[in-house]
This record gives sequence, C-alpha cells and structure tokens, in this order.
Amino acid sequence: MHDKASTCLEITRSRPFSAHKRGVIQSIFHACQNDQSLLDYRGRDALTGLLNRKTVDEQFSRNPGTCMPRRV
Repeated sequence: MHDKASTCLEITRSRPFSAHKRGVIQSIFHACQNDQSLLDYRGRDALTGLLNRKTVDEQFSRNPGTCMPRRV
C-alpha cells in the first residue's frame, strides 16, 4: 500500500531452519509478493500508472469522505 508494508509475519523456531525449510518459506514469500504485485498492477493504468476508474470507484465507495474537500 503506497510502497509501505501492510503485514508482518515472523516465523521463529528454537532450532535453526534447515536449508530446505528456508527455501520453502522463501518460495511462499515470493509467491505472496508476486500476487500482491499483480493486484497492484491490476488497479492501475498501464500507460500512465494512475489508478483506473474501477479502483477509484471502489476506494470512493469504501471511504466517501476522503475525496470531499474539508470545510474550515
């Protein structure tokens, strides 16, 4: 979300992970990272990089007050 982490996952164990298990964890991490990249790409125009209409409409419907100017 805006180049900021939105989730943190810590995996701990009393003994060190084997090389195989580290590889599995890294593979899962990369798959999740790829999925998130695809979701981010889907919401933007390929040429301009701006949010597409569907994404703007979805964000507006979730938070309608964020797009309205505030009165002082």
